[in-house]
Amino acid sequence: YGKAAHRKAYTAAVFERNTNGVIKFWDGQAEHGHRGPSDWNDTMLTTLPGGLCVLHGSDVVGGIAVAGGNKMFDDWQFAEVGFQALGEGFRHRVDWD
Repeated sequence: YGKAAHRKAYTAAVFERNTNGVIKFWDGQAEHGHRGPSDWNDTMLTTLPGGLCVLHGSDVVGGIAVAGGNKMFDDWQFAEVGFQALGEGFRHRVDWD
């Protein structure tokens, strides 16, 4: 699961939005015939859910992600717990503001 979490955090930071926002973006791209992350020429990019884009103020400072959740607690819930530990001044976003 470690590589999946790393890829989710990386993707959230690169796309500057949570991976559910990337999934939404990808759905729009697929409608135009794009083949997915393989078209993006970066093997670290993913459309897996569970990555949060971390911002401090309006600056992207990284990503946080979890992989390996279960039926009781999904990846989003675990990632949110980690995110909350960052403290005040941080936020994450689904889509570009």
